[in-house]
Amino acid sequence: MALLSIVSIGVGAAIVYRAFVLYQRLQRLNEGLYPQPLRITAADFEQAQRALGAFDSISLRTQDGLTLRAWYKPSSTGAAVIFIHGKSNNRHVMLHEAAAVARRGIGVLLYDSRASGDSDGQLHSWGHREQLDLVAALDDLVERPEIEPGRIGVYGFSVGANTALLRAVQDLRIRALILSGACPSLMHYLRHISSRPRFLMAWLLLRKYRRAGIPVEQIDLTARIAEFSPRPLLMVRGTGSVTVPVTQVQALFDAAREPKEMLVIQGADHNDYVAVGGEPYLEKVASFFENHLTSPSVKDSGC
Repeated sequence: MALLSIVSIGVGAAIVYRAFVLYQRLQRLNEGLYPQPLRITAADFEQAQRALGAFDSISLRTQDGLTLRAWYKPSSTGAAVIFIHGKSNNRHVMLHEAAAVARRGIGVLLYDSRASGDSDGQLHSWGHREQLDLVAALDDLVERPEIEPGRIGVYGFSVGANTALLRAVQDLRIRALILSGACPSLMHYLRHISSRPRFLMAWLLLRKYRRAGIPVEQIDLTARIAEFSPRPLLMVRGTGSVTVPVTQVQALFDAAREPKEMLVIQGADHNDYVAVGGEPYLEKVASFFENHLTSPSVKDSGC
């Protein structure tokens, strides 16, 4: 009887421990929906001033009533590029790319997506509702007298690439697009990150996301990317990334139609394109937008 009691206690303790571990994992994964905003600091603002020179701190208002905080560097060429950061981050992380583009005389608009940085909102919807944030940025640019219609590009990083493409296939105001570190399918990603017990965790994740109003199956870039053609597309990926399988990124590129390019940064992980890619990477980003947004034929291309 004593041995049986000890075994029962051991089994019970193991069950409680597994339940606790599962709860902890679900709590961490919950941060994917309700992230803790990374606020802009005084040091971030000072770095932005050094990188961009004079710029305006502005607010954008979304169609569903949220206020987004942003930085805007005016254009001297009639062209502008919107930069969209990834999950659990803010506009500051896009400074290097934005500064490289701004040096070509192209206006740059960097904003904090909803539930990020200094912007309103609580739910991070993996590019679904964030499309309204991009619409607000586009609406702001087209109202500016120095910006010419047909000369607006978008750079989307990580989950920001979801937002960028999902909106771009519907909005012809976006005439050139860079998808960097893209997550091709939310469904595949959730299954990829699910820990053991994998089937149960994947099921719980999908259930949680759907209850939050996120149409998981619709956040599938591979199924939509061909619709962006014939506008120019550049994709960026690193060979060292474990966040998104290389095979999925290649499948996304293969699904796109011309004109398209792929920039592969050897040894780069998901978050260190600038550190590893350096000036050649920044030069490619800037020249892509310069070539496709500032040439005389762009405005009336009709594509």
